[in-house]
Amino acid sequence: MSVGVQESEVARLREMLAERDRLVAAQEAALAHGAKIFARSCEVAKIGVWECSLPDERLSWTDGVYDIFELPRGMVVTRAQTVTHYDPDCLAELDRLRSRAIREGIGFTLDARITTARGTRRWMRITATVEREDGVPVRIFGMKQDITEEKTLQDRTRFLAECDVLTGLANRSRFQAALAAPLVAGAARALLLVDLDGFKDVNDTFGHGAGDACLVAVAERLRAACATAALVARIGGDEFAILLDGRDRAAVEDAAGDLGRRIVAAAREPIRHAGRSYEIGASVGIAVCAGPDRLSCADLQGEADLALYAAKAAGKDRVVRFESTMRVDGTARSQTIAEVAAAHDEGRLALVYQPIVDLLDGRVRGFEALLRRRRADGTLADAASFAAALRDPDLARRLDEWVLDAALAQAGRWRREGVHAGALSVNMGAATVCAPGFPERVLAGIAREGLSGGGELTLEIAEEAFDARRGALAGPLASLRAAGVRIALDDFGTGRTPLMEIGRLPIDAIKIDGALVRRAHDPRERVALEALVRLARSYGLDVVAEGVETGGQRALVADLGIGSAQGWHFARALPAEHLADGVEAAPPALCA
Repeated sequence: MSVGVQESEVARLREMLAERDRLVAAQEAALAHGAKIFARSCEVAKIGVWECSLPDERLSWTDGVYDIFELPRGMVVTRAQTVTHYDPDCLAELDRLRSRAIREGIGFTLDARITTARGTRRWMRITATVEREDGVPVRIFGMKQDITEEKTLQDRTRFLAECDVLTGLANRSRFQAALAAPLVAGAARALLLVDLDGFKDVNDTFGHGAGDACLVAVAERLRAACATAALVARIGGDEFAILLDGRDRAAVEDAAGDLGRRIVAAAREPIRHAGRSYEIGASVGIAVCAGPDRLSCADLQGEADLALYAAKAAGKDRVVRFESTMRVDGTARSQTIAEVAAAHDEGRLALVYQPIVDLLDGRVRGFEALLRRRRADGTLADAASFAAALRDPDLARRLDEWVLDAALAQAGRWRREGVHAGALSVNMGAATVCAPGFPERVLAGIAREGLSGGGELTLEIAEEAFDARRGALAGPLASLRAAGVRIALDDFGTGRTPLMEIGRLPIDAIKIDGALVRRAHDPRERVALEALVRLARSYGLDVVAEGVETGGQRALVADLGIGSAQGWHFARALPAEHLADGVEAAPPALCA
């Protein structure tokens, strides 16, 4: 071979070697880059690779695993050392899965809770597989990943789905699921529905911050009182539910009653927030089901709701257990509400007017407008026949607004016709008076009908309602009184107003309930009534006796120094068109 050929061959071989070196270098660079990308990816994903040889159980970790356990990278670790970082229940499950994988040659995945070397609590996902040689397991290896953020997000998502954000109690969705959960044979379940008394006043008067503070405080008290309950939930604005499960119906009923009483007592304790003290209460309705006759969820909740309604109707701040008669009452109440709502929508409501008579000269001082519902035959049903409708919040507000507008319209007609009917009194619910814009609505009506507002309109608010919402009533009543509208405390004697509190109330008159008038023949009752009259007059308040039905009662209230009265002794309530002509003359038919 010539020298030229040899040199050419050497050059070619050198080029081949150089190309190979370049290829190897590129591959090494690619491998290094891939390793770098893998390492960075593992770091970002918080993943590490681990290996444990069998049977000596020597460990080999990448940096990512050291980081998860917060151990120095590269330190020698043993399995006996690392298992001490696992929560006991997670370690037991890990040992079970690991033993099975080694025995059967399979893999596994486990989410485990650990405490790192620095005391940090973390969730870690372990994936593992077993390698065998000639059927013998020689090593187990896989990845470990820090999934703490994922678990935290899952817990937060679950919390939002199942818990009330404000109080941390279970929410309505979780309550409904728990209520639907089957009972074991022979077991019993009690449902307690809790509704807060006076909460709306706090919320309306002092704002949502105060209202939220009260809800949180009540939730804490419920947790403490209901430690043995299956579930405590907030299912509405100020409504809570508690589930009690047990093996024996009688025991569950007794436990539910005891728990209800503890809840009522706990709710009475004042709540302190931002330098103020708030007083609310609780009403509790209880229903119980058991065994093969277990009610549906809807039925059990319906019975508890009827019991809660009965507790509210009986004066609040108490516990009532469902009785079968309540279902009949509930059906009748629903029917009544529907009938009165229809009467409102169809224009079949009417007002009648009962005179308020001056006991000194027998003249008519004014009239009280009373709501009636017109039956299909044209006769009028009094309010007592549809009292249930007046306890329905939405319907009661609609009725109040209708009564106010209709009464002001009648007062305007009397004024335009030259009839001197005196002051017109109108009953209003506390919730209506507290509603936004109510004072403006009243004053707009007075202006629309050409009334002066200077004593021509009196709004009557029942004592019981006044007791429940005194704080919320203060603002709107002050605005109305400043504009000349008079305020009367109606049905005095049916509530719990201390006599010494009367002078502090934003009122101009007291209307004594007819039951007090009828009991005044008892010397002890008479003494109490005399004290009330003297106290009211010392505060400059007018006093009106209601329900005066006989001449004897008229003489008695006059002797007590009461200035005015109304009742069947003077006249029944009549439609405006049936009142005698010349009301201002106080005809004998009205005042005899």
